[in-house]
Amino acid sequence: MRNTFPGPNVTHCSSSFQMVSKASIVRPLALKCEWRGCTYTGTFSHHAQLRRHVDTQHIKPRSFVCSVSRCAKTFNRRDNLAVHMQQMHEDDKKPLHFTTGEGEMHASDG
Repeated sequence: MRNTFPGPNVTHCSSSFQMVSKASIVRPLALKCEWRGCTYTGTFSHHAQLRRHVDTQHIKPRSFVCSVSRCAKTFNRRDNLAVHMQQMHEDDKKPLHFTTGEGEMHASDG
């Protein structure tokens, strides 16, 4: 048996190999949010992006609350709250908090 690189549809060592052309490469996913009443019209290329959208827009929107007493701002993601704290309350050194669906307050992990 010659040791050569197998070409398209060549059986070699009892395995079938096929060359892949650029035209046969799978395109990214175009996942849409199908939550009833969702007004977002864009698509997501990864399941994780769609999951984050559902979590932050539908399941637990505005669950991150600014802990500064004179501020009533709420955010859908911890990183958005962190940016708010840095930009608006950099002198206030209170921990970040978020609420759960039961309305309890918990310190965030970070």
